Amino acid sequence: MLTSWKEIHQALRRYPIRSAGNEVTSFDFPPTGPVAAIFQVVWAEILGRKRIFIGVHVAKDGPSWTHEALVVNSETVIGALTAFKGNIVLKHVMTVGRFDEAELHEAIAAMARTVETTQGRLLAQVPVPHSTYVD
Repeated sequence: MLTSWKEIHQALRRYPIRSAGNEVTSFDFPPTGPVAAIFQVVWAEILGRKRIFIGVHVAKDGPSWTHEALVVNSETVIGALTAFKGNIVLKHVMTVGRFDEAELHEAIAAMARTVETTQGRLLAQVPVPHSTYVD
């Protein structure tokens, strides 16, 4: 089990790191080849429990996408779509000490697949620039 931010950050080194701080790490996915998504992992302690918040930008928020986003949420196993600062973001929360490195990478890979299919459903042929969502 991963029990500290240091261990989680070390596990994330599998991916090309864009930036790393005391509480936030951004990285590219997939580990090799063209960037398909930029993930951000935020470390926080809430109500005495350490958690990581994994987020990835899906698209700029569009007025006609609310219904489709709700449909995607009903089909998503890991993560949930949410609107944040004018963006549609896929987010997932994990409690530190309750997952190992393999489970962390499985969650990230599943989220990347969801981003890819969601972008296709929301945007059809419109290209999506890769960006972060916290900045």
